[in-house]
Amino acid sequence: MTLASGLAEARQAALDSFRGERVRILPQASAGWRGKGGADPIREVREIVGRYRAKPVTGELEGNREGSKFQSMTRIATTAHTMRISPGELVKLGYALQANDRVVLLDRTDTPTFTIVRAGLRDSGEASLELTSGAPK
Repeated sequence: MTLASGLAEARQAALDSFRGERVRILPQASAGWRGKGGADPIREVREIVGRYRAKPVTGELEGNREGSKFQSMTRIATTAHTMRISPGELVKLGYALQANDRVVLLDRTDTPTFTIVRAGLRDSGEASLELTSGAPK
């Protein structure tokens, strides 16, 4: 990688974190306790702009097993996937995002389809999404 291409990638990453990138929202019907869910026939597939972030996270779990004299420690390493969507983009979307809806990053073809684990609104009016990878496309 040349210096110019490295700077261009860093510049694009900074712009994407500020203004966002194109994402496709694939609404899913509620599965209920017996059903498998699937595409929601009421809410339409839409393309909006969101600010995606992947942040590496590490942590440690410590404790004793019951009846054991040995203390144990486990280190966990994962990546937290989050997305923020501005109030203006939420208006364009036209419906509330829900858990199990799918999110596709259109400009990053090497990333998987994400599933929304939790969706909530912040005080500023923007949506905050917690995502998990590994959703079927």
